Amino acid sequence: KLLLALHALWLQVRALYHSNRAEDILGDEMTSDQWDIRQSILRSCRFWFFLVEAERCINAGLTVYEREDPEKRRAHTKALLLLGRAKLRDRQRLGVIVRKNVEVACRLLPEIELTAPKQAIRVARDCGDLILSYTFERGDQERGIDLMEQAKHLARKEGAHDQIAKIDAILRRHGLLEAA
Repeated sequence: KLLLALHALWLQVRALYHSNRAEDILGDEMTSDQWDIRQSILRSCRFWFFLVEAERCINAGLTVYEREDPEKRRAHTKALLLLGRAKLRDRQRLGVIVRKNVEVACRLLPEIELTAPKQAIRVARDCGDLILSYTFERGDQERGIDLMEQAKHLARKEGAHDQIAKIDAILRRHGLLEAA
């Protein structure tokens, strides 16, 4: 088991090295989309220093997003960066901060549905999942379920069957769907 853990760490360190090299090469030219991809990869790593780097990427991505030409901005990028931050805070069990980021991402959903329907599936799914995890107010569970159903509807419409399976797995985890 120790060898397996060391091998996993080595692979993650290597991923960080290559990610840093890409940042060194692109420098200030990195787009908010590229920052989003980078934070997503780093967030999948389990060691704290990767998560710190992921947080830095999220902040950089949101800063670049605000500076980008409004005509070139993509709402789904901002939503995915905010959801990345929410997932980092979820690991720390900081529900109020999770909720604030999710709320902003949810407000972007109508625009995302029009411009990037496949990304809207991911945003609705992740918003629904996080809302179901943090039900603070009456109606939160219904809202979370509605977002999951919206994601499922979009997935069917777009033919994204892999997303339907992910949505069902999330609903099962929350006890809202019977095991297959």
